[in-house]
Amino acid sequence: MLRTFIWYFAASLYLLLTLPLYLAVLVMRLPGLKSAHDRTADSFASVSARFLIWLTGSKVIVTGRENIERVKGPVVFVPNHQGHMDDTLLLGYIKKPKAFVSIVEVKKYLPIYAWMKELKCVFMDRSNIKQSVECINKAAATVRAGRSMIIFPEGKMSGSDELGEFKRGSLKLAIKAGAPVVPVTISCTHKVMTKNGRHIKPATLYMEIGEPIPTAGLSKQEEQQLPEKIHQIISGTMEKLHQNYNINPESHVDGSSHAIPQEDQGCVK
Repeated sequence: MLRTFIWYFAASLYLLLTLPLYLAVLVMRLPGLKSAHDRTADSFASVSARFLIWLTGSKVIVTGRENIERVKGPVVFVPNHQGHMDDTLLLGYIKKPKAFVSIVEVKKYLPIYAWMKELKCVFMDRSNIKQSVECINKAAATVRAGRSMIIFPEGKMSGSDELGEFKRGSLKLAIKAGAPVVPVTISCTHKVMTKNGRHIKPATLYMEIGEPIPTAGLSKQEEQQLPEKIHQIISGTMEKLHQNYNINPESHVDGSSHAIPQEDQGCVK
């Protein structure tokens, strides 16, 4: 309980103290300052995300960074969705300008929503089909303009290591943008914060970035098969992570790290 209180207090204080930076970013919307605006917003998001994970006492292991480095243009990252810390992990440990396809309910959390707008995130109303289509079109335009996007194809948090079904239209964003899809496998984030956000405890978080999969020139049949293809990749990678790091999907860690293979020790952050 004490850790949870400290986390929320420190996170709130951090947002308050960085308010002048947010105002400066708003000023950078002026003509001629776009590059400075984007660099500042991206840097703030990355540093803040790492800080929030550090506050939980958690460790992070990332593999597959070389798969991003080989792609020069924007991509669509497609991760599984276990818990509230997924967004934080992706923002802090993927070094590429990016935004989220998020849910419209985020607008209730004004400080978070304000910064997400500066990152060029788009907000989907899942109860409104027309608005959802417009949201995907806007996200695709953002990708074509040079910024990568992140979309969770499950549509909701699993709260566990179980991989849910991917929504049928979840990868239309990548197809419309003609951008490569990068599968991202996340494990153990659900152990850090409960779904109701009332309890926080440390864990070792794992993320593996997969190889880019081109979408340009796919046939209709290949487009239809793409969600299942990504699902199988993430499912297989999840099993590999569990085996390599001796992860028990049902257990909740107490802050001690899992055994790390010798070749991956340099990935601990």
